[in-house]
Amino acid sequence: MAERPSDPGFAMTELQGWSLTQLDFRPDHGAGLEAALRRCWNLSLPPRVGDVLGQAPVQAMRLAPDRVWILAESAAAQRAEAAEAWASALCLTHGRRRYRLVGSRCTEVLAKGIALDLEGSALASGRAAQTQLHRVPVLLHRREAQSFDLFVPRSFSESLEAWLADAARETGWKPPAAAQRPSRAM
Repeated sequence: MAERPSDPGFAMTELQGWSLTQLDFRPDHGAGLEAALRRCWNLSLPPRVGDVLGQAPVQAMRLAPDRVWILAESAAAQRAEAAEAWASALCLTHGRRRYRLVGSRCTEVLAKGIALDLEGSALASGRAAQTQLHRVPVLLHRREAQSFDLFVPRSFSESLEAWLADAARETGWKPPAAAQRPSRAM
């Protein structure tokens, strides 16, 4: 019998301790918001939809011409007060779950449920895209060639976890027992 490789080419873990704020702004407020981002986090306003600027602990992701998500790796790093003069701020942290997907077979697993060209330049390293994964709206941030962060609405997270586990089955990956949630009786 063939020995299973120690690296299945795919792994998924849920990330904890981060915060996410959505900033919506009018196009004529871009310069003011840019100045506020520099003051708060030493960030620039990403110039194009899909651009991600900054490094840990804080990044700015441009999701639409008038919408930016601010991702902070710790809740303490989130300070949107200065930006609120130029944009409406909405905390999304408690409505989303964030997963890190890594491995040489990530794009293969994601391609089973995403209508994006993950092999081409459509989603290059360091960019983000709003899309659907198995008919669930998600934000996919490609951190590196074989590393993605997936932001999922909390209400869909368990079904998407199960779908990803099934899609990754042929890689040999199984969710850790501690990560498997007990079923909820009604």
